[in-house]
Amino acid sequence: ARVDEFTEYKQALLYCGTWNVNAKGKEENLDEWICSDWGQDGRYAPDVVAVGFQEIVDLNAVNVAVDNKTQQRTQYWTERLRVTLNAPERVRGNPQENGYALL
Repeated sequence: ARVDEFTEYKQALLYCGTWNVNAKGKEENLDEWICSDWGQDGRYAPDVVAVGFQEIVDLNAVNVAVDNKTQQRTQYWTERLRVTLNAPERVRGNPQENGYALL
């Protein structure tokens, strides 16, 4: 009954995508996939970006059982995503205040 006291509705832009990395550290440009329609000055940048990565490691019994290279490859793709989303040409002002946080 007190919903109106604690709820504020706002419109937001959401980008949702999935990237099949096929267990490779490719240097393919994530900008073209994620940011291509944000506009030159980031005017149409989404408020929330949700990205799922597929096949970060080869799916075989050893990698599944031992967690062989998962951490390294996860860090690699996490950093690539962070750099892509928070590139200086996309973030207005202070990146720590206006950039994207990875959760």
